[in-house]
Amino acid sequence: MARAVALILGLALFPLAMAMTGGAMMIMDAPSMVIVLAGACLFTVAAHGPGPLIDALVASLNSQPLTLQACHQHRRVLETLRNALCASGAAGFLLGLIAVLGNLADPSHIGPAVAVAMLTTLYAVILAELVIAPLSSALPSRIEPLSSADDSEGALLVKSRGAAIVFVVVLSQTSLGTGLVLAL
Repeated sequence: MARAVALILGLALFPLAMAMTGGAMMIMDAPSMVIVLAGACLFTVAAHGPGPLIDALVASLNSQPLTLQACHQHRRVLETLRNALCASGAAGFLLGLIAVLGNLADPSHIGPAVAVAMLTTLYAVILAELVIAPLSSALPSRIEPLSSADDSEGALLVKSRGAAIVFVVVLSQTSLGTGLVLAL
């Protein structure tokens, strides 16, 4: 819950800063948003299909426990989306730059072309790094333990430490001595 609040407040800083400078509408550009959002979603759907993309977004926004396999699948899809956002931003930048260079003789067309170039990059960075990356990195913390290791022999625990997943095998006490703990 605290992550969601921090994410929302962090994203609210951008419109707040724009409103304080009086240029809130200057930062809104529909063609730039279409290039970034549609491009990234279509490339992700092409790589994984529509179902896995929707499942990954839903799983990243709710708080239900995940299996290890589901976590890996959702993270793969979200990382593809993140990469596709960056690629769409770069493509939008290049399209805007091409439009600038194609309209050097007419200065009235240079401004909108520069806006597309800059805003596609801005939208891509905001969405990829400030929205998708935190959603993806939060998934491992919700992996449900495969079994609870009270005192059962051979129990397997899964713990998350940041982005790394640590597997711990706990063996019961044997006649040879104390229990063995193996961490990978």
